[in-house]
Parts: sequence; structure tokens; C-alpha cells
Amino acid sequence: MPWKKLLLITGNLSIALAVLSSHSTPATNYEISIYQSTPVSFWILVFASAIFGTVVAIFSTDWRVRWGGVLTTSISLISAVSLPIIRSYYFYGQGDPLTHLGYVRTILDGEMAELGILYPGTHLLAATLHLITGLEVRRVVVTIVPIFVVVFILGGILCARQLTFRRDEVLTVGLSMSLLLPINWLGSNLVFHPATEAIFFFPFVFYAGLGYVTTNRRSYLVMLLVGLMTTLLIHPQQFFNVVVYFGTVSLVLAGLSGRVGRQTIVPYATLIASGLVFWLWTKQSATLIAFLQRIVFNISVGTNASSQISNQSSSLSQIGGSFEVLFLKLFFVLCVFLLLSTAVGLFRLYELTDNQTLSRPKDLQLALLLAVIPILGIMIIYYAVSGRTIFLRNLGFIAVIATVFGGITLSRTKDLIGSFTTKKFGHVSLLVVFILFLSLSGMLIHPGPYIYQGNQQVSEQQFTGYEEFYSHREESIRVYNVRAPEYRYYHAIAANGSEFESGKAFPLPDHFNNKSLPAYTQNKSYLVVLSTDRAYTRLYGGFRYSKSDYRYLEQDSQINRIHSNGGFELYIIKNSTSRT
Repeated sequence: MPWKKLLLITGNLSIALAVLSSHSTPATNYEISIYQSTPVSFWILVFASAIFGTVVAIFSTDWRVRWGGVLTTSISLISAVSLPIIRSYYFYGQGDPLTHLGYVRTILDGEMAELGILYPGTHLLAATLHLITGLEVRRVVVTIVPIFVVVFILGGILCARQLTFRRDEVLTVGLSMSLLLPINWLGSNLVFHPATEAIFFFPFVFYAGLGYVTTNRRSYLVMLLVGLMTTLLIHPQQFFNVVVYFGTVSLVLAGLSGRVGRQTIVPYATLIASGLVFWLWTKQSATLIAFLQRIVFNISVGTNASSQISNQSSSLSQIGGSFEVLFLKLFFVLCVFLLLSTAVGLFRLYELTDNQTLSRPKDLQLALLLAVIPILGIMIIYYAVSGRTIFLRNLGFIAVIATVFGGITLSRTKDLIGSFTTKKFGHVSLLVVFILFLSLSGMLIHPGPYIYQGNQQVSEQQFTGYEEFYSHREESIRVYNVRAPEYRYYHAIAANGSEFESGKAFPLPDHFNNKSLPAYTQNKSYLVVLSTDRAYTRLYGGFRYSKSDYRYLEQDSQINRIHSNGGFELYIIKNSTSRT
């Protein structure tokens, strides 16, 4: 048996053993790091299988075996993404995903009309999968993420096939898609997050658009329309990006060709109609109106994202981190792909100014890269006026295009190196690059101490603790929380209809108001402390809350713990003005 096939078999067996080893050690409570809590054998085996797959994909001469290598690398990545499922996490995704879980639950209860949700696509998909499979809703919601990862990888490969006829370049794009470059855990996250799912769906819309532009076939136009409407249902922000992007592509192609024909008019008519649908769909949305109001407010008071980033940079330094180092951890690999894609665009512009005209494939490449500029402009506007990291969602959108073009350019760079040295040296160079990229990107699949973030896990104790709390609480008493907003759990467990429209968190001043909590709360109040909150004292070394702060809760006579299940602690805070 050829050694490459043997390596491929070994890689797939490694994945199976890795999954078995991690499944045999399910999580029993909250884990601050999924990387540290998962058996080391899992990471060794998965990383080994990814390398084996990459070696086979680059060095084999049999194309079926080479694609087997890409498949092995992709499955390695998907198994790492699926760790919350494999290790039996009760739920995965704090914050937004809990609210989305509540949306799915409400849809299944037949109350979708009362939600008035602007982007029900992924929620309807989760509800449908629940009805088909019978799996618990919370497990189906977590399963949506690896499904869209598969869509992302397949879509990227199809895009590459539209852009190049060289199978070697398509294969390199397949390996590049496994790096999941859109993920940065600031604006796009590997949890149930519709904006991220829309980014992961974009490669299929990209493929349909490329297919229509290059072949003028009606089937691709139908696929483009279906893709656009699906994206609108998944998340309107990315739908808007897609319309702007392809509108710009059509405009640039018309300018380069110097004529307007059916191939230009039809896309314009499609995009104008899509823009009208977007307006009709979103104009009455409370979410959109609130976002626009926030932009107007931020402009009027001079608030912008730079002040938030400055504050976050200061917090990073207090826990021993560095903004510059964090930036490199999050964006180094993406920056390489962005530079490679930019180089292609600049080279095509140089050819255009030198020859005045370009061949059709080069015209298309230039148009696809120049169309990124408006998306970048929208991103800058978000950065300047939104006061949030929402602008990084646009960076995730751009990352899809950069991954495709960057992958093609990497393959051509390998051939260029091989022409100056030896073919084998070119292949080895590409392998070394991918091993480095896989190592760096692998650390971003889940949040962890590497990027100064805690695990997104929600333990069974936390969830069931809130369930019991909502069954017995006095609704007139305010609920304070340490880090995780209480209203997110309310959305997931008990909210319905209009109750989703508002949610207000009541965090506390650091160190529990310098260990003087009753003076801050004034009235009788609840305080929820999760195992997540206590775990963060280890992650941040006592920044904001230390172990002594939690000991204080047991020592203050006006603070009484009334319930605890090992992951959820409920305290009642009284003071001299409170009624007992």
C-alpha cells in the first residue's frame, strides 16, 4: 500500500480515537478552558490527523487521494469545533446564544408571530431539526454550528472551482477554508450566532454569483436569488453586505467592459429588487431602529469604538496581556491572506494600466477584489459610530473572499518557489506554512486563556439552578449578577413573546462595591453567583473579583446564601432599610 494512503488511513483512525477519548471524559461542571479540560490525547491525535491530511493533499499524485487528504484535514477541524457536543456540554454559548435558544423554544411553542424576530432563518432550521430528530432543543442549537462549518468549507471549494481551472489551486483553497479565518471571537463566534452563520453561508451565495457572471446560466441566477433570500432570513446585516458587494462587482465589470448588456442588467435588476426586499423586511424592525438610534446618539455625544478599544486595552494590561500581542494572535493568519489577496488586486490593476484591457477572468478577479472596498468602508463607518465591535462582522465577511483568493495565491507561490528551486522544496514550503497556520488557527476554534477569554460553556448546574430560581423567585426583587447577565437565562428558560424585546443586566461594581454590597443595592435584592464567575478569578488573577471577594459574601451578616447546587449560588442581600 502506498505510504500516502496509509497516512490517510492513519489520520482518519486518529480522528476516531480522538473523539472516543474526549467523549469518555464528559464535562461535569463549568470548565474555564475547553483546551485544558479536554484530554491531551484528543489534541495530539486531531492535530496529527490534520497534518497527515495536509501532507497527503500536498504531496500525493492521485487526485482522489489528495481530496481525501483535504477531507481528513476538514474532519479534524470539524471534530474540534464539535467538542461541546462530543464532551456532552449541557449548552454552549453564553450571552446571545441563550436568547436564541429561547427564540427556538418559543417558535416550537407556536408563538413565532409574537416574537417579531427579524432573522428567523437559523432558528427555523433548529426547530425543524428538533422535530425531525427528536433531539433536545438545546442540543440541536449547539449542532447548528458544525453544520454551517461544513457549508462554509464546501462553499469555498465551489467558489475556487469557478475562479480557476487548476485543481491544485482549488485543493489549496479547500485546505485554507479549514482555517476558519472569519472567526475572531469579537465580532464572529463559533456559537449559535446568526451573523456568523450568515458569513459561513456566504461562500454558497458567492459561488452562485460567480457562476452567473462567468456562464450567464439561468440556473445560477435562481441559486443566487435563493441564496440572497436565505441570507436575509439568517441575518440582514450580511444580506446588505452581499447586495453591496455584488452590486459593486457588476458596476466594475460594466466599467471594465465598456458596455451594458443582459449580463449586467440582470444582476442589477436582481440586486435592486433585493435591496427593496431588504428595506421592506427591516423598516419596521425594532432592532434596526434601535441600532440606528444608537448610531445617531453616538454621533451626537462623540462616542466611538476607539474609546472602548482603549478601555479594553487598559484592562488587558492589568491582567498581564498586551493589545498588540492579542491582535497578532487573532488576526496574524488573516492578515497574511489579506496581503496575498491585495497583491493579486494590485497586480491586476498594474496589468490594466499597462495594457488598458484585461482578459475576462482577470477582469472578474479585479472586480471581485475591488468590490471589497465598499464593504471596508461600511466597516469603518460601523467602527466610527456604533460604539461596538459589530464592525468586525464585516471583517469576517471580507475574510471569506480573502480565504479564496489567498488560497489560490498560496498555490501559485508554491509553484513559483518550485520553479526557482525544486518542485519538492515548493511543496515542503507550502506544508510548513499550513502547519504553522493550522497551529495558530486551532487556538481560535474555542475561546480560552490564549486570547484572555473564558469558555462559552453553560453547565447543567447553572441552567437548572436558574430554572428552579424562576419557579420560586419574588418578581418584584431585583436580580444582580457578577458577569453573565441574568436576563439571558430568563430568555432561554422562561421568556415568551414581547418579553424578548428588552433585557437589562444589573452587574455590580468591582469587588462587590469594595466589599460593601448592601450599601450599593439599597433595597432587598437577589445576587446570582455562577461557577463561571468564580472560575474567572483564576483566569484574570483577581482582576475585578478575587477569591477574598467571594469569601466576603459568606462573612457579611446582611448577605445570606439561600440556595446552591455546585454551579449556581443564590444570595439574598438585605440592609437596614430592607424588610425581612
